[in-house]
Amino acid sequence: MGGLWSWGGASVLLRGSRFSLTNAVDADVGANSIKTYYLSESQYFNIDIQTGSDGSKYVDLVLSGNLDREEHATHNLILTAVDGGVPRRSGTASIVINVLDINDNAPQFSQQVFAVNVSENSPAGTVVMTLNATDLDEGSNAELVYSYTLYTSEKTQELFSLEPKSGEIKVKGVIDYEESQSFEMYVQAQDRGANPLSGHCKVMVFVTDLNDNYPEVTIKSVKSALTEDVPVGTLIAVVTVRDRDSGANGEVELALNQKQSLPFLLNKSSEVQNTPIYKQGMNQGEYDSSINLLNTELLLVMLVIQALQFGFFISFLV
Repeated sequence: MGGLWSWGGASVLLRGSRFSLTNAVDADVGANSIKTYYLSESQYFNIDIQTGSDGSKYVDLVLSGNLDREEHATHNLILTAVDGGVPRRSGTASIVINVLDINDNAPQFSQQVFAVNVSENSPAGTVVMTLNATDLDEGSNAELVYSYTLYTSEKTQELFSLEPKSGEIKVKGVIDYEESQSFEMYVQAQDRGANPLSGHCKVMVFVTDLNDNYPEVTIKSVKSALTEDVPVGTLIAVVTVRDRDSGANGEVELALNQKQSLPFLLNKSSEVQNTPIYKQGMNQGEYDSSINLLNTELLLVMLVIQALQFGFFISFLV
């Protein structure tokens, strides 16, 4: 009976599916002819033996379990035919079953939500992250294409590209922390099967602030001209400074940069706006006269306001 049978079956086959096998041949007749068959142990297959009108034995291979290519792609079985003679003789044949793939597995991401940081002003082409979904199928059923879903805003898609084959998310626009501090991307990975399946994930991109904005200083004069007998403590001007950066990058300090001794003081105050000093937002200072103006020739006083921010000195002449 020796031989090899090779058969391919799709993993979608149902329990009870039958496949007729070629009968074994025995030159003997009568009691010495083939009487039965045996199949090696298998949790997926068994055999059903039928007897013809002439006493011949016919055997069918019967599927008794659910095939799953991802668990067992190949099944190797041994079919044994035994005659009724004394001593009993037998012959064997090998049966190789290759389970064909069907698109029964959806792509999977390692997690449902990813979080990543990107610095503002990152140049175009900067790789933010690479998504990598997996699919247990094979061939075209496992070839994945990445894309944004409809839940991803147009603005986000304008600023970040998604490579369909590699899953790379790259910067393609100007990222400005002062405009947007975070972005949400909804991504799907879809296979190329005849009936495509897809997996989904969410990507959160958080923008890291850079110190890319200079402090903005505005001055509101309270008095346009000063007399020489102006009282000490007279309010001369209100200075407001604003920095669009965040955190320490947006904290500023006002100071007078005087090349010569002048009769003025810069009092740090937030009385006008009632907001704390040295916090992100609007910081204010007031110019007060510190001594009486006695020099009649001092008609115009030039002050240089210096906004200090992490070593940057920006001077404003007023």
